Amino acid sequence: MRNPKNAGIDEIVLEAQNLNVLLEIVTSNQEINKTQKDALLGMALNASANILFLCEAEEQRRE
Repeated sequence: MRNPKNAGIDEIVLEAQNLNVLLEIVTSNQEINKTQKDALLGMALNASANILFLCEAEEQRRE
């Protein structure tokens, strides 16, 4: 997502789906090593931050 504060609903839905998939991979796959898990968790953290920024921007728009 380029700019979560200006993202459309389609982009946010996709970001939430990506977050879901990343967390599912990390929690369900016992074969990935620590480095891979750390990288996937970093991507998940980034996705959750994007969603949080969108929620904050939406809250400001509604005020």
